[in-house]
Amino acid sequence: MKSIIWFDLEETIIKDWEHIEIINFEKIKEIIKTHVNSNTEVSFGIFSFAIWDEKDISHFENIIKPFIEKVFNIKIEFYPSKNEMFNVIKAGLKKSFDFMDFNDFWNKSTAFIDFIKFSPLELNKFNHFFFDDMVTNCSLKFDTFSIHILNIDQVFNKKL
Repeated sequence: MKSIIWFDLEETIIKDWEHIEIINFEKIKEIIKTHVNSNTEVSFGIFSFAIWDEKDISHFENIIKPFIEKVFNIKIEFYPSKNEMFNVIKAGLKKSFDFMDFNDFWNKSTAFIDFIKFSPLELNKFNHFFFDDMVTNCSLKFDTFSIHILNIDQVFNKKL
């Protein structure tokens, strides 16, 4: 089954939105190497609350994405904005809530899980590995997909 490797941006791959310097270089290279060498088709994505809207997507596509792709020799295929995450989750849950509710009640892990479950891109047919500096490790298995949320600072204490 195909795997999609997701990374958060700020404090995971880059320092922050204004300071585009790579951090965790060795950890990320090892994660990529492990998954690319697993005999499974692999794609890459960014799941970050730093990408809010179309303006941020443009900045990401023109500056940050090419930089990360060159440094790690990968192609980033998926990078939803926070607005897109909200719209996908709201449509999937079929409940009435606003963007402020989303900001208040969805942390990165729950937003990631719900986004994958409800994505119109049919992401719920793959194995997902999400690396972030602010999450607690957990794994969930569903009928057609799995989600592994991993704290990048703890991942090397356990086998990927």
